[in-house]
Amino acid sequence: MATPIKERSKLEVRAVVRFLFSKGTKVSEIHKQIAETYGEGAMSRSRVYQWCTWFGEGRTSLGDEPKSGRRKTSTNEENTTPVDELIRCDRRMNVREIALKLEIPKRYLLMYAYPKLVENLNLFTLVEVKVSTILIEIINIMDTLTNIKYVLVERRAPLIFVMKRHAAT
Repeated sequence: MATPIKERSKLEVRAVVRFLFSKGTKVSEIHKQIAETYGEGAMSRSRVYQWCTWFGEGRTSLGDEPKSGRRKTSTNEENTTPVDELIRCDRRMNVREIALKLEIPKRYLLMYAYPKLVENLNLFTLVEVKVSTILIEIINIMDTLTNIKYVLVERRAPLIFVMKRHAAT
């Protein structure tokens, strides 16, 4: 028995399925040949059957079909541009004000849009810290000792979100 091919792409395996299916090979035989050539984990018997069904229905594409439903990310340029424009107009705006002005949830800003913008602007990093009575003192001391500035963004017990301004290089 030959050694299985370790480096494989799913498109390559699908092409083999399509080739063997077009030659009239049975699904069980196609699966057996793929397992011998590419190893047991290359494609399951049910997936071989599914691809043979699709090819029998006239499918020619080997790639994945676009999925319907909710997008995986909402931090595309269309959604972050309005936030970016507001920040550039008035850098003193806080997350709550931006959320109110754009009529979007604050959570969206904190979790998706703001970190993406911060990454693009390269000005701040969102830092989550435990609330303590001396936290503000520590922030003030850090401001005086370093070139890094911290700005309070939101307080949500027992955590607060602090924006850490990167030092100028």
